[in-house]
Amino acid sequence: MQARLRIPGHCKARADVFRREVPEISRPGHIAAKRRPTRVYSVESSAMNHWDPIYQSPDYRRMIGQKTRAVVVMTVFFVVYYFALPVLVGYWPDLMSRRLWGNVTLAYAYAFSQFLMAWAIAYLYMRYADRFDRTTARILSDVSEAAQASQGGK
Repeated sequence: MQARLRIPGHCKARADVFRREVPEISRPGHIAAKRRPTRVYSVESSAMNHWDPIYQSPDYRRMIGQKTRAVVVMTVFFVVYYFALPVLVGYWPDLMSRRLWGNVTLAYAYAFSQFLMAWAIAYLYMRYADRFDRTTARILSDVSEAAQASQGGK
């Protein structure tokens, strides 16, 4: 007995994508995998070789390191700042219930500051992303110039 995968009518043209190995029961207590034909999508190795100069570029590696550090620092700061409110309210309720203006307490002001902090982090990331975009454009132009020079030399 063979399990079949039901394919919706609008996917019939792409049915080959859904092919996979389906186990078949050959005898009680034993499952043997029966191989069915599958379509293999491959990328030419020459297409992937175009990425190698980018990955090996020191500028690319430096940019990825800077981007990772920036995102990690911003994320850690956000999480600490965000979870500080319930911790402060839970452990120091007298401090957080102090009134600042009328009925506005320190806890409300801190909660509002979280919105401002999120906007500030978004602004900082936009500034970093602009720098990363310029670095990416420079790396791509360097690689394309090197590729054109190597094709011209052939």
